[in-house]
Amino acid sequence: MNKKDLKMRPVGNEYLEQYNALLRYVFQVTDQELSSVGWQEKEIIRAKFPTMQKADVIGWFDGDTLVSQVAVYPMRVKVFGKTYSMGGLTGVGTYPEYSNMGLMHKLLEQALKNMGLSEEEIERMLKERMQEQNEEHNGGSYWVGTHGMSTFGNSGLAPKGIRVGGESMYHRAFRVAGERKFRDFRRDNTLDTRQFQVALRRLRQFSGLVDLPATEFDVDNTIKDTANNAGSLKVRYKKPRQNTVKVLLLMDSGGSMDYYSQLCSSLFQAVSKSGHFKDLKVYYFHNCVYSRLYTEPTLRPSNTVPTDWVLSNLSSEYKVILVGDAQMAPHELVTQFRYRTPDGEEHKRCGLEWLQMLKGKYPHIVWLNPGDRPTWGEYWTRTYDTIGREFPMFPLTVEGLEEAMKKLLVR
Repeated sequence: MNKKDLKMRPVGNEYLEQYNALLRYVFQVTDQELSSVGWQEKEIIRAKFPTMQKADVIGWFDGDTLVSQVAVYPMRVKVFGKTYSMGGLTGVGTYPEYSNMGLMHKLLEQALKNMGLSEEEIERMLKERMQEQNEEHNGGSYWVGTHGMSTFGNSGLAPKGIRVGGESMYHRAFRVAGERKFRDFRRDNTLDTRQFQVALRRLRQFSGLVDLPATEFDVDNTIKDTANNAGSLKVRYKKPRQNTVKVLLLMDSGGSMDYYSQLCSSLFQAVSKSGHFKDLKVYYFHNCVYSRLYTEPTLRPSNTVPTDWVLSNLSSEYKVILVGDAQMAPHELVTQFRYRTPDGEEHKRCGLEWLQMLKGKYPHIVWLNPGDRPTWGEYWTRTYDTIGREFPMFPLTVEGLEEAMKKLLVR
C-alpha cells in the first residue's frame, strides 16, 4: 500500500459505522461490549464533544474506507496562575495493514499544529492566504474554505480559527471575519454590562410591591390633605422607599462555559455593581450544583461553602438566578455522590436532587442559559431538557433576561 494513495480528511457522522468498526477491531471488543459502555450510541459525536467542545476528529482514508483515526480535543489547564493549551486523545486506532506508515504521527501533528497556533499567527496567516488564493476551495488544511481542517473558513474541524462566511456550528471561532467578535453567535443582540444593568433594574420594582407598613412621613400628601381639610392638620405616612430585594446568583464555571466567559463576566459586573439589591450572594458550581458551592470562579477546593449551609442560612425571600448551559453527561446529573454535612451526617444525593432542593426552598427562581439546545444527538439533550423541566429557562439575551426578571417578580 502506497501512502500517496491515502487521503487525510475529517471524520464526519456519515462514517459512524466505520469509526466504531475500527474501535471494535483495535480493542478486540464485541458489539455487545461496546453497547454496554454506550459506544454504539453516537460514539463519533461523543468523541467530538467529550467536554462539550468539538474535537479535531480526523482520519486517513483509502478511497472511502477509514483506515486510521484519532480525536484530539482541546483543553486549557491553569497551573500556578498560568494557562496552558493541552489535548486529550480518544478513539485512536489504525488497521495493521496500514501500520508503520507514519499515519498516526501525521494525524497528531496536524491536530496539535492547529491547537498550538496563537490568534495573532492565525490572523497573519489569513492575510497571507487572502493574497494567495484566487478560487473557491473546500476541504484540506491550508486554504480558506469549507470543511477540512483549515483554521479559516467555516464548517471545518480546526480547534480554533477565524470563521469566514457560513453559520456558526461549533462555537470554536475566536473571530468572525468582517464582523465584531462573536456578534452573530446569537439570534439577537448579546448583552453588555449596561444592558444587563437596565434589565436587572426590573427587580427593584419588587420593592414597591412589598407589603410594608406606612411609617415614613409623607410631606407632600400631608400638605395637600391639610389644605383640603380647611387647614386642620392631617398627617399622612407612606411606605418607606427601601430596597428589599435579595438575590442569590449561582453561576456555572469552567468546561463548556469557558466559551461564554465574556458574556457571564458582563453579567457578574452588572450584578456586583448594581445598587438595586439589599443583599447579593454569588457562588459558583461546575456543570451542576452538588454538596458544595465555590466562592470563586476558579473553583478552588479550598474556597467552598456547603450547599446545605446556603439552604439553611439564606431565606426563601432570595430571588435565585442560575446561569449555565445545562449541558453535561447525563450521569453528572443523576449519579448519587456521598458527602458529609457540616454536622457530620453522611448522605448520598445526585445533582438533580440538589437542584430540586433549591427549587423547593426558593419559589422565585429562574435559569439563564447562554447557549442553545444541543442539536448533535439525544445523548447531549437529556440534561438540557431535564433541567428545563425543573426551572423556568430563559436565553441569556436582552429579551430573555427581561422575561426572566418578570418571572422573578411574580408573587
